[in-house]
Amino acid sequence: NANLQPAGAHVNLTLGSLLDDQHWHSVLIEVLSTHVNFTLDKHTRHFHARGESSYLDLNFEISFGGIPTSAGSLEISHTNFHGCIENLYYNGVDIVELAKKNKPQVLVM
Repeated sequence: NANLQPAGAHVNLTLGSLLDDQHWHSVLIEVLSTHVNFTLDKHTRHFHARGESSYLDLNFEISFGGIPTSAGSLEISHTNFHGCIENLYYNGVDIVELAKKNKPQVLVM
C-alpha cells in the first residue's frame, strides 16, 4: 500500500508470488518526481502519482517481515514469513545495523 500525496490516493501493488520460499529476493522502490518504480526480483511495475506530488508518504512507518495487525497496534502477525533480511537500506541508512545496535529508530519484535 502506498499513499500518494496530495490527493491521498492509495495504490495496491502485487508483484510475484509468495516471498517465504527460502530464496533471497530483491526489492527496490524508486520515486522520481511523480513517477514510482516498484521492482521485485527484476520485475518492475511503474505508476504515476497524479497531481503535483514529489514524494511518497509512507505514514512515517515502514514494516519489513511482518505488519501490525491493526493501525497503531504493536501486535504483529507472525504468520507467512520465515527467513532472513540483509542489505536493507532506507534513504541510505542501514536498517539492519540500526536493529543490531538496538537503536530507537528501529523497533524489532
